[in-house]
Amino acid sequence: MQAGTAFAHFLSGRYEEALLWADKAFRDLPTYITAVSVTAASNALAGRLEEARQAMRLWRQIDTGLRMSNLTDWFPIRRPEDFAKWSDGLRRAGLPE
Repeated sequence: MQAGTAFAHFLSGRYEEALLWADKAFRDLPTYITAVSVTAASNALAGRLEEARQAMRLWRQIDTGLRMSNLTDWFPIRRPEDFAKWSDGLRRAGLPE
């Protein structure tokens, strides 16, 4: 629930709130992919690139095959504008093509 709340804040552009909720999710499960992705994308879009890259490194340790090209396989997002925001943040965080 905490990671879902974090993702909702992220999609609404409330990156600080998203990071707070993602941090709560991390406390319960430090490798929970949704929390890691929200942390990476939120930090990137908030201009904190080093923190975003750190989260991306963690995600890529968890899933070594993750790329921009297979992102929809991992997490299908229905609304194109939501996927565009999320993938933009992940690209800025360092997710390779």
